Amino acid sequence: MKKCCICGNLFEGYGNNPAPVETRGECCDDCHINVVIPRRERDAKKAQIIEAADALTSTPLQPAESAKLNALVGKVVEIEYTDGDIEVGVLHKDTPAIRYQCPDGDNTAICGYWLDRINGELHFKKSHVKSIRPTKAAQTSQESKQLNELCGKSVFIKFNDGSVAAGFLHKQTITTDNNAPIIRYCLVTPVRNIVFYNSDIKSIREERYGN
Repeated sequence: MKKCCICGNLFEGYGNNPAPVETRGECCDDCHINVVIPRRERDAKKAQIIEAADALTSTPLQPAESAKLNALVGKVVEIEYTDGDIEVGVLHKDTPAIRYQCPDGDNTAICGYWLDRINGELHFKKSHVKSIRPTKAAQTSQESKQLNELCGKSVFIKFNDGSVAAGFLHKQTITTDNNAPIIRYCLVTPVRNIVFYNSDIKSIREERYGN
């Protein structure tokens, strides 16, 4: 006898793959037919709607659209919002059909954007975005032993773009939708905070004042 990972009842036989309802174990035939298959059908329909929405093109742009955000649709991005929050996820165009989870709803009117994150969907308007940048796993997952040792200290940094800055160094860790950590650093200066990745800097040294 086996125990269904969905309903908890015992059953005989080979069992069924419960994904995407559950990620472990096996489910009984009843749950496979009444729970798993309908969920797969809904997910497939939702994927089609999302793909269609992301492919929408408008000339001129619809009022809720942004050419800058449109260029990053379908990619993993890091967004800093106007309220100071920072989120990471896959960027998509938002429509009433997607926002209100109505497959038969309007999927042609763009009403904003949304992030597909590990902890759920985050819907927002273009006016909520302060800055946005694409993230690359190979780039953002790298830590630097040298930078880690200098965290909490006053440093002077030369960046790859030729700019320089001095301030206090801090380390920040963000978890992406696949549980992979994105490591980045923040330089607190008297003028502003500069957020960057290990790969963005050319050199760094500790500033020792009064020596």
